[in-house]
Amino acid sequence: RGLDGIRTPSHLPRLAAWTALVWLLPAAAAWTMLRAVHLDLPFRAGWTVLAFVGVGISVPSAPGYVGVFHAAATAALEVFGVPRSAALAFALLYHASVIVPTTLVGWLFLLREHVSLGEVRRAPTPAG
Repeated sequence: RGLDGIRTPSHLPRLAAWTALVWLLPAAAAWTMLRAVHLDLPFRAGWTVLAFVGVGISVPSAPGYVGVFHAAATAALEVFGVPRSAALAFALLYHASVIVPTTLVGWLFLLREHVSLGEVRRAPTPAG
């Protein structure tokens, strides 16, 4: 059934609304962080960071997207004339704000389920 919902015209408004929300919230978060570090850029800078990072992390990289995330976010801000050092500082902070909460939630679920990292590592990889 997978993509059947896309083929149903009555689902389109709700699908479009959820899609907009899923993209708007991270763009707003990026822009809010820009404001928090006193980089007073237009809202489209948040979208630009999101787009560059999205493309950047699609490249195979180290765990947690270390390196490519920072390069992409830095490049996005350089488009707006932000000096490289300030752009990199933002990239490091922004990456931490994304990866740390996600990692903590993962750890909490491992603890809740009484699963060790060793067990996760030894778990069979699903076929396909």
